[in-house]
Amino acid sequence: MSRVIRGEGDSLQQRGQLLFRQGNFQDALSAFTEALHCKGADVMSILDNRVATYIKLKQYDRALQDSRQMIKRDEKDLDGRGVLRYGQTLLLTGDFKRAQKAYGWGLKKLPMENPRRKTVLQMFCKVRDKASVKRLDPFAVLPLELAMMVLRHFNFRQLAILLRVSKGWQRMLSQPDLWMQLDFTEARRKVQWRSFRAFVQRSRAMLTHAVMTNISNPFQDKILEALGRCPKLEHLEIRDPVNQPAGLYDLFRASTQLKSLVIGKQTPVAQEHIAKFLTGLPQLERIEIYNAQPSPESRVNWPSHLPNLRSIVLFTEASIPPPGRVAALYIPPATEGMPCSMPSLEEIRLDSYPRVWAPYYLSFDPVQFPRLRRLDLKGVYIGLFSLPSSLEHLSIHAGAAPTGNEFPFPEDQPLHLPNLHTLMFRDLLWVSYHTLHTILVDAKAPLRTLMLDRCPALTPDKLKLVLNENSVNLTELGVPQLPSLNDMTVQPLVEGMSTLTALDVSGTDVTGRLLKMLADARSSDSDLPRIEHLYVRNCENVPLEAITYARSHGLKVFR
Repeated sequence: MSRVIRGEGDSLQQRGQLLFRQGNFQDALSAFTEALHCKGADVMSILDNRVATYIKLKQYDRALQDSRQMIKRDEKDLDGRGVLRYGQTLLLTGDFKRAQKAYGWGLKKLPMENPRRKTVLQMFCKVRDKASVKRLDPFAVLPLELAMMVLRHFNFRQLAILLRVSKGWQRMLSQPDLWMQLDFTEARRKVQWRSFRAFVQRSRAMLTHAVMTNISNPFQDKILEALGRCPKLEHLEIRDPVNQPAGLYDLFRASTQLKSLVIGKQTPVAQEHIAKFLTGLPQLERIEIYNAQPSPESRVNWPSHLPNLRSIVLFTEASIPPPGRVAALYIPPATEGMPCSMPSLEEIRLDSYPRVWAPYYLSFDPVQFPRLRRLDLKGVYIGLFSLPSSLEHLSIHAGAAPTGNEFPFPEDQPLHLPNLHTLMFRDLLWVSYHTLHTILVDAKAPLRTLMLDRCPALTPDKLKLVLNENSVNLTELGVPQLPSLNDMTVQPLVEGMSTLTALDVSGTDVTGRLLKMLADARSSDSDLPRIEHLYVRNCENVPLEAITYARSHGLKVFR
């Protein structure tokens, strides 16, 4: 490489230092390397900078090479920087013994008046003291009660790793209480029968929780059968596709202590089997079926009383069945002919997404559940049911409604929602000013979270008007893809919302100006809220520079 003039070496080093401070370590490394070839360059200082850069890049071998070069120069100039960098790199690689020797060598070589001798002495003493500390087995020192408290913070996979430390730890970890929860989520390979049996034996077949996934297919039936014989099983989640889904109920009909049942999307569960689970497992508090299927009407017999059931989650891609078959999302209504009392039910989530789309008509009225707190509906026809006053969370996604009706819920009785703090409307053509006015003003809903995603009948002006009429104290506001939303319309919309901390304007025409405005408002007396989380996904007019500026002011931007 050709030699360059002296001034260029200094400027390359300064440029490298600037890039280093900015976190651009790769370009900083290139600048320092080029500076070393400059005539008259301060080689010792540049090597020091380059070692620091190698350390940041975790290229410890090269850092050791450069620090050795610095030590060779130390023998002439008695500088001390080489010893410090060499010891620092050795410590980062975990070689404490060689680091202590390096610092000891430096103490012998550096004169007493050297300003870096004190730092070398401090590092020598620190490494020496650390090496002299006697390492003790925590389980040999801690009382059994404290050791068990510590171990309960480890998950299933971490406990399995600890078994390999020593025979003493293996004996300590033989306590059955540690193995009550079985979870193969993080298994690196398919779980064999031998491994499963070993873990069940550690719990003495007293498992309370089981998450079944990553199971080797030849052993699946055998493992599920063994699980069904665990008398204290309370939570069961099946994520793998089951070979014989119709036989699941027979495997777990004796698990009378089961409180939570989750069956993943890969396993179809017919309505008749959902009814069997609810009938045969009276302690169930939560049931989640992510691939529900229709059944013949004659085979579906829900129990008349479910006093413990708190949550029902049903998802399906099945089409609306013909007469004589019960729909996949069926929940029995409270009628004289077919009573079904669920006095403790707090959550209902129904998701209908058939391949040939058609709205699903609810078989029940949510008002029949006096404690219902959360209602999530997707692909459901709105207009034939009411909203209970106990609701705290209401989410409606892609729900059809009578044409021209801006508030499709029955209005024969006054709507009262004194507990509703979360409202989410997505992909709804009928949501308008009148819809929100009825919920916020007439029903007096004390909203804290409002999400209006792809509701084309709304405009920023109408939304601002209805929010002002009720003086809501929102903490989260989402208006993705709201028509006519830009920098000029966002500002009046959020002004005065002193409690707002999260704003979602994804898919709108906002620009970097909004980010700068919200970032500056965090440290000024502006009427704009102090936003902490801002979502600008699919906002094509927001440049990277604006995002960087906002983040430098403490605003968390999600793109």
